[in-house]
Formats: sequence, structure tokens, C-alpha cells
Amino acid sequence: MYSAIIQELIERLQKGKVRFTFIKADGSLREAYGTKVLDFVPFNKHPQGAKKPSDDVITFFDLEKNEWKSLKRNTNVSILD
Repeated sequence: MYSAIIQELIERLQKGKVRFTFIKADGSLREAYGTKVLDFVPFNKHPQGAKKPSDDVITFFDLEKNEWKSLKRNTNVSILD
């Protein structure tokens, strides 16, 4: 079972755009603005084919970097809006 904040982040990413921070693998703090809603993702960036989701990471589309990114589910997360 993952923390309530991780569950909230996943739910909010699935519903819309979310600004949040997390600790990267190198220990630095990263602010991100992301989503999982394909309506906000450019068509040419839509996933191609089926890929089994990992239980260890959360994937999201970074709206500022215009790329798919991921973070570990056990990382420290803060939702900013």
C-alpha cells in the first residue's frame, strides 16, 4: 500500500493537470506540471501499443518538457495545486 499523497497524486493526474514536487533519484528536488489525460497530450506523444504498467513507478506527461516522465512510487511527493 502506498501513501495517501501518492494515491491522491495518481488520482489527480488521471483527472487533469497537477503541479507537484518530488525527489529525483539523484536526491534533487524537481517541480513538475503533469497529467495522464490524453486530451492534454499532443497526439504524436500518445502511447503506441500496450505496455504493462509497473507497480514501482508513476508515469505522467510533463506538460512543460513535453515528454513522458516517471517517478518512483516510494518517493517524497508534495502536491502544489
